[in-house]
Amino acid sequence: MKKLINFLLVILGMIALAMPNALNAQQDAQYTHFMFNTLGYNPAYAGTREAVSALLLYRNQWAGKIEGAPEDFVFNVHMPVREKVGLGLSAEFDRVGVHDIATINLMYAYRFLLGNKAKMSVALQGGVSQYRSDFTEIDSGVDGGDPTFNDIENKLNPNFGFGLYFYTRNYYLSFSVPHLINNDLGSITKLANQDRHYILGGGLIIPVANDLKLKPSVLLKSIPSKAPLIADINLNLLIRETLWVGGTYRTNDAFNLLAALQVNRNLRVGYAYDFTLTKLADFNAGSHEVFIGIDFGFGNERVVTPRYF
Repeated sequence: MKKLINFLLVILGMIALAMPNALNAQQDAQYTHFMFNTLGYNPAYAGTREAVSALLLYRNQWAGKIEGAPEDFVFNVHMPVREKVGLGLSAEFDRVGVHDIATINLMYAYRFLLGNKAKMSVALQGGVSQYRSDFTEIDSGVDGGDPTFNDIENKLNPNFGFGLYFYTRNYYLSFSVPHLINNDLGSITKLANQDRHYILGGGLIIPVANDLKLKPSVLLKSIPSKAPLIADINLNLLIRETLWVGGTYRTNDAFNLLAALQVNRNLRVGYAYDFTLTKLADFNAGSHEVFIGIDFGFGNERVVTPRYF
C-alpha cells in the first residue's frame, strides 16, 4: 500500500505540473493499450524485454455512424543486442477521412545499470512519414466537382525523436518526444503543422494476494501552447499471472474497459472497448482495439516469466 500511495503522489505531481490549460487536441494516434505498446511512443523501450518482441495492433475509433473515422494499424519489433544495446522498428498506418499517413521509425537504445536492480535506457529514433490526401473522395455537392477538392496530394516528411526509460522489475518511468521536428504539412492536410508531442508515463506492480497483482499506470500527452495535457489513467488487475482486466479514464474523452490474456510465456492477446464521453457519443458506437504480442527467446533460450512492462 505504501508503494501505491507513493506512486499516486508522483503521478498527481506530474499532472499538476503539466495541466495549466487541459485541451483535447492531440494529433498523434492514441491507444487504449498504451501499457502494452510502449515502443509505439518511447524508443528507449527497445530491448528491455530481453527477447525478440513483436506486437501487432489495430484500432477502430468511433465505430458506427462517423464516416471517415480514424483507423490505425501498428506493427513494432525490438530486441536486445549484446548486453547494453537495444534495436527497434515501428511501422504505423493511419487513415482519417481522406488522409492516409504511413510512418516508419528505427530505434537505437543504450542501457546502463543504476544500482543493482534498476536500469536506465536512453534512445534515439529516426524515421519518415508519408502523407497522402485524396481530396477527390470528398463529395462537394457541386455539379462537376469543386476544383478545391479535385486532386491527390502527397508529402514525405523525415523526423527524429528520443526517449528515456527507467525501469526495474516492479515499476517504470518513461519520458519521450517521438518527433522533434515541427514539420509544415502545408496543403496536404489543411492542418498547418505536425506539432511536437511530449509524453510522460509510469507504472507499478503491487502484490495484493497470492495470485493477484494491481498495476496502476498513467500516460500524459502534451503539446505546449496547443494542447497542454491529455491523461490516460489506468488500473489493471493481473490474475494468476495470466489474465489482465482493467479500465482507463482518458480526460475529457472516454472511459475504456480492457482485457489481455497471457496465453503462454511467449504469447499475449488483448481487446479494449472505449465508451465516448463527449458529444460524439451520439454519433458512434464506441471504439475497438485489439492486439497480439509475441516474445521469442534466443536460440535454445526461452522467455522465463511473463514481463509486467
